[in-house]
Formats: sequence, C-alpha cells, structure tokens
Amino acid sequence: MDTQRFDLVLPGSATSNFVGGFYQTFDKGFGIFIWDVPPLNGCSETRINIPLTLFTGWNSIGFDQIGAPVIAETAATSRFATKANFQTYTNGALYQITSGALTGRVFFLRRAVQELYETNQGPSGFLGLPVAEEVILADGRRRLSFEGGTMEYALNGTPILKNALQAIIITAEDPIRLTPLLNSSCRRFPFRDLEAAKSLFRRALRDGSHLQPRVINTDLVPTYTSAIPGLQRTGVTRRRCRLRPVQYLNNIIEPDHRAIKK
Repeated sequence: MDTQRFDLVLPGSATSNFVGGFYQTFDKGFGIFIWDVPPLNGCSETRINIPLTLFTGWNSIGFDQIGAPVIAETAATSRFATKANFQTYTNGALYQITSGALTGRVFFLRRAVQELYETNQGPSGFLGLPVAEEVILADGRRRLSFEGGTMEYALNGTPILKNALQAIIITAEDPIRLTPLLNSSCRRFPFRDLEAAKSLFRRALRDGSHLQPRVINTDLVPTYTSAIPGLQRTGVTRRRCRLRPVQYLNNIIEPDHRAIKK
C-alpha cells in the first residue's frame, strides 16, 4: 500500500490579540495575522501571513517592537540590480536580500526610517537596499547604511539622509565624470553638500599621476557649481578648467555601476 508523508504543522504559541485583530505563530516558522478590517496604509486583505523567509527576523525583534504585518511579502529590485523580498509592519519593515554577496541577510528598518525610505521611492530610489545592520554612534544616535547612502537618527527623532557619491572616473583622455546619488531632498543641507563636493574634487585631483582636466562633467546638483571657483582660487584645479553641468551628460557610465563598485 502506498504511504503518503505529511509534515505536521503545530501552533508555536496560543492565539494572541493585538489592536485591530489577532494572530498565531506556528512551529514551522511562520505566523498568521487576522485583521478585523484591512490595515490602514496596507493591503486590502484581512489575513496576512509572515512567511518563513522573514519570520525568524520578525520573531527575534519581537512583536512589541515591530508589530503586525500590513502587506504580504513583496519582491523588489534596487537601482543597483540587487533583489530582495520585504514586508512592512505597523512599526517598521524587514528586507531579506535575495541576490549578491548579502543573499539571505535580513535588515530591520524602524518605522520613521521606513517612512522616509518610502518617501524617497524605497528600493527603486537613489538609496537602493539596506546593506548593514543598524549601528549605534558615539553620541547615541543610530545609523543605517544603504547601497546609495545612509540615514542617521535618534530613536525618537527624525531620520536625516546622508547621501553618497557612487562613482568617480578619471582618465588622461577624458574629463572627470561624477555620478552622485543625490536628489532634491539633499538641498536641505547646502553647507554639508558644498563641503562634500569640495572634498570630492580635492581627493579626485590630488593624484599627480593624472593630468589636470580641461573639463569636469557633472549633473545639475548646484553644489558642484559652487565648489569649483573656490578650488580654482586655491590651486586645486587650474583656472582654465571648465565645469560643464548638464543633467544627462554623465549617463555614459550609468550602465557600469556594478563593475565600478567591484
């Protein structure tokens, strides 16, 4: 007689209530949440599962800190071509990386961080996907790193974006090309951005093995235009060097992101 094997799934906890519904976890590593009505700013369903791929992270953080799921597990691809699955909760989000060197890693975004992240288009925006766990800074604030920048924040404060430059290419034949990971939100921090632009140019131009450029191509970020005159006065670059800010002029290196990062 043929026999058929069944994997028995047992409850891992008693049914628990939360504001808006109830849930239960199971020994195979998943949870089922039943909302009284579809969650606000979530999906249109009242039953939402936490899948095995995210349950361990959710369980280790704890319901009190992360809350109940408001959407089903969703796939995403960042602008750096990294893939991930994520799920948002009442108090944050979990991202599991599914491609590249960080495959299998799960990162937690607190609610305020997730909200600012979504405002900046989430994984498809300039930040890309998270790449490291939250770290505590010397002053007690927290930092979370992404493919295209970082956020810094106090636990009960408003996160601040810290953006990164993605690539610098210098050759004897061509002008310097810069690919900044900046968007309009960066213009709220003009002093920091100006100093960052000056620092970038100093580092890029101090190598004596490279010829001084005739032209520097950038996009339309205004801090580059402000930085060049000061660098010309101090001799970092020659006075005849011309800045050519055109929005799409540096797109020639856009397809090379992955190779540059390696």
